[in-house]
Amino acid sequence: MTVTRWRTLRTLITLGCFLIGTLILWRTFAPRAPGAAQLATPSPAAGVNVPMVVVSAPTLAPELVTLAPTEQPTTTPVPTALPLPTIAGVRPLSINDCPADHLVKGNIVDRGATKGEKIFHLPGDNGYTATDPERCFVDSKEAELAGYRAVK
Repeated sequence: MTVTRWRTLRTLITLGCFLIGTLILWRTFAPRAPGAAQLATPSPAAGVNVPMVVVSAPTLAPELVTLAPTEQPTTTPVPTALPLPTIAGVRPLSINDCPADHLVKGNIVDRGATKGEKIFHLPGDNGYTATDPERCFVDSKEAELAGYRAVK
């Protein structure tokens, strides 16, 4: 074998040992999820219901637990499905055209001191025809809700 091949082989072995060692350390010291963590464990007085939150490990979904001195804990599950964030507006049809029902053009500045600023153009505004939109909106209110501002 040539010197270059020996060096390559040595480098690969060193890298493999490093990755295996990292994996072993990660598996050893990685934080573990608890079974059921109780955030509050008050002792209820006689005849008083005490609400407390319990988080279950697999779903991490909170459940409301009510304890009464004479009865077993009852759980009322909280819905775990959270609504996904929606992206306002729609994609343009082409590089310069929006759909007929989404005429407001949303543009993100890509250069200069205002780089990253979100601006929307209404039909008839200065520069509307020259604007290449990233998003198209139904009206200015929808564009403002998406974080865009009107052109100056």
